[in-house]
Order: sequence, then structure tokens, then C-alpha cells
Amino acid sequence: MRNPPPPSDRERPPHLGPAAPETRFASMGRRLLGFLVDAVAALAVNYAVMFGAVALARTGGGFGPVEAALVVVISALLVAAYHVVPTWLAGRTLGKWIAGTLVISVRTGSTPGPGAAVVRFLVFALCMAVFPVMLLVALVSMGTGRMRALWDSAGGTCVIRLPAQHP
Repeated sequence: MRNPPPPSDRERPPHLGPAAPETRFASMGRRLLGFLVDAVAALAVNYAVMFGAVALARTGGGFGPVEAALVVVISALLVAAYHVVPTWLAGRTLGKWIAGTLVISVRTGSTPGPGAAVVRFLVFALCMAVFPVMLLVALVSMGTGRMRALWDSAGGTCVIRLPAQHP
């Protein structure tokens, strides 16, 4: 199956700039930097939810299994929103912004739609749940010329390096 040609400049969202003659895929180092920044951000969200729950439990008089499950669900939804919403709307999370990378749709060359962002995150979360699987997937993706991980393939996306002058 052949990839379609990149979209013309008229079809690209303005924040992506003009189409480059040759797309530079993000290196493993840039992807790792983005992952580490996003991991710290996700941990911060988790700790904020947990500390808030502990503070409420101390003032409210109890913390049972229902409340604990609610904390886990709220935390998971916030982390999912952190990854999905910015990827869908801007093509990058805080980590990708710092690393100078952008997630784009392989089909359109623009930021992925909400469905692709959700699929990409769900496959990523599944790989993270089984850390050795994620490590294996990351190592296998290094062997491809486009550096596409399993979650990129599932979401129909790839991660590219932004030009230096890109905001």
C-alpha cells in the first residue's frame, strides 16, 4: 500500500507552515526527551489528585475502596486528557513541544483527529501497562526508517521534527 502524497500548502493548517520537500522524522533521542517530560507531567497530575484525595479524606473522616477507585479513575482520565487533547488540537503535548516534535496524521499531514489521538493514546497506555512490551516496541520502532512505534501505526500517525524557526 502506497502512502498518499503530502498535502499541498493550501490544505495544511497554518500552524504547520508550508509543506517541506522532505519530512524529517523525530529521532529516538527527541522522542525519549518528549516521553520523559510527559512522564513527569503525568506523575505531577497523579500526585496532585492523590494529595487532594488524602486531604479530603482527612477532613471528611474516611477513605474507603469506592473513594480509592474514584481517585484512580479521575487520575487516569486526567492523564488521558493530557495526552489526547493537545495531540488532537495542536499535534503535541508539553513534552513534544520541549523536544521540538509534532504528531501528524500519515494520511493528511496535519494534526491527528480526535479518534486517531484516542487510539494512539490507548495503545501507548496498553504498552506502558506492560513495561517490557513497551521497551520491545520502542526498540523495534528504531529499526524503521520512520521511527514509528506501535501506537503511531495504530493511530495512523508519525512524529516529525519541527524546523528550528517553528513556534
